[in-house]
Amino acid sequence: MTRAEHKRLASEILAAVGEIAESHGYVASQGAGRYDPDGGGTFKLELALIAEDGSIVTKERLDYIANAEAHWSDMAPEWLDKTFKVHGREFTVTGWRRRARKRPVETVGVDDGKTYLFEERTVVTLCTMLFGSSKREAPSPVTVFEEFKATRS
Repeated sequence: MTRAEHKRLASEILAAVGEIAESHGYVASQGAGRYDPDGGGTFKLELALIAEDGSIVTKERLDYIANAEAHWSDMAPEWLDKTFKVHGREFTVTGWRRRARKRPVETVGVDDGKTYLFEERTVVTLCTMLFGSSKREAPSPVTVFEEFKATRS
């Protein structure tokens, strides 16, 4: 099997499986693969659920929501699927990569559809300026003290 044969076969199998997956509410994509010049090969098939709103529910999307809802994160859940501009190019926030230490925020370039990774602080700064922060503000010490006094009375 040659590399070209492997690619062609994998794309044909993906097209066939894609139709079946869509009929069940999933979207199929091709992952990494290997071929053996002596014959045979493998490739990875990935399935993701299509949500009711039409978005594709990936592991990265779910991880973004979990991270944004964590108390220690400065990310806001509402920023998912929002678009921001950097150096004249637009990017849409699509997920969070757990194992990426430097650039965990996954985005997609609006103009080319490629995946790009950003640092958390970059996305927080840009999205806070554009959309505002949805994190709950910490109560003032006076409010906390007044609530404490009210419970003691």
